[in-house]
Amino acid sequence: GLETMAGHPTSILCVADDETPSTSSPSPRIAISDMQVLLLAVETHGTSFHISYGVPKCKLLVSARPSKKKQTLEILQNEPESLTFFNKPVSLVEDNYIHLGVPQSLHNQSKVSTDHRLGKGQAMTYLMQPTTKNAYLGVSPITNNHLSRCYLLPIFMFGLETQNINLLDLDRFDVEYRCVLKGMLSLPDSVASCAVYLTMGQLPITAERDIEVLALLGQLAACPSDLQNITEIVKRNLTIYDIDFPGFSGVARRTAALYGLPDPLQYMEYPWVPKRWRAHVRETVTSYWNTLLREKVEVCDSLNLLDPSRLTTSSPHPIWKHAGSDALSVKKTCVVSWLLLGVFQTGERLLTTKKANSAQCVLCHCLLDDRLHFMLSCPLLNDTREEFICQMVANCPPLMNHLEFNEKFLIAIIDPESPKLPLDISTGWIDIPSAYQIGRNFVYSM
Repeated sequence: GLETMAGHPTSILCVADDETPSTSSPSPRIAISDMQVLLLAVETHGTSFHISYGVPKCKLLVSARPSKKKQTLEILQNEPESLTFFNKPVSLVEDNYIHLGVPQSLHNQSKVSTDHRLGKGQAMTYLMQPTTKNAYLGVSPITNNHLSRCYLLPIFMFGLETQNINLLDLDRFDVEYRCVLKGMLSLPDSVASCAVYLTMGQLPITAERDIEVLALLGQLAACPSDLQNITEIVKRNLTIYDIDFPGFSGVARRTAALYGLPDPLQYMEYPWVPKRWRAHVRETVTSYWNTLLREKVEVCDSLNLLDPSRLTTSSPHPIWKHAGSDALSVKKTCVVSWLLLGVFQTGERLLTTKKANSAQCVLCHCLLDDRLHFMLSCPLLNDTREEFICQMVANCPPLMNHLEFNEKFLIAIIDPESPKLPLDISTGWIDIPSAYQIGRNFVYSM
């Protein structure tokens, strides 16, 4: 617009304020010579500019080239009269973000949005989830699961479905929210990520965002007539641009392709009922992530006691369900989860994490103190061990045929219904809740 004015002195400048979309300038014969000087300054110091008009304000914002930004800042600071517009100093675009209903950032929108949402999420986490509200101190992860879904997750997720967040920043969301889940479960940072989601019964934020992106697409496809222009914009972008388009249509197309769903343009032509579409999307995304996380558990050496075949991201692990809401039972189950997920501080674990110089047992001085040795072989713990093994056999008579102190027997203690156990054991318990109670008392007493 400015270039056109400079070339045609008779042009009329169209300005806009907060209320009027477009009006003619009251002074058509604006000082074109001054405008040409301004254009020369912009060409020298910046690559783009934005004019903000209003009755009380009228300023020009210049976006400086990276190589010239320092020089431009020095000029604006030391010689403000050299870059002026309507006798007012020019300022950089980066210092003036104009809010138009969505967060705006010219060069780093993904990072700015991520930092903002992570800050909000951390503030809500510290408010609702202090260090005293975790499994080891008696707060059930099932309770924390409901709280995080209702309060924490919406804070982290707000607005992400409408923005093009890059993979690096999405990983930051996953890492931060996974730390929150680890805190609820009283798990160390070194625990496998796949085990955190399957044990807690939650999806990663990446998956939750994908659900929201596709659900928003479903709402736009069936939006009412007063918002029909939004639908037309999305359809146009889906028709013109490919999968790499950085806007919402590109994000929706990439997300649908990841989960094997129909192309969004096809869906826009034949929309579903939004609630049915959202339920279908959640089912598809959950199934995809359940399969992916289970495959990761299978190849993780530290999770050899965990059977992922019956675990989902929709509900917590059965050991937490049987723990109930009693604070002492939850605390005991927390210790059981350490054994189950391979983070219990045995000699082998301490050596692996470089917290000890050897894997020797501190009680009997056996050369290898692993989970099997601690729970089933250490001679100094025989009295406690025999007491609880008798209780287990009384509750599951077929266990008498499997009194071999190996990995299967350890799984029977930790997770009595695990599919990794022989069928006569997993189905032979007289009282399942009592079996889990005996197991957590056994581990906690040891």
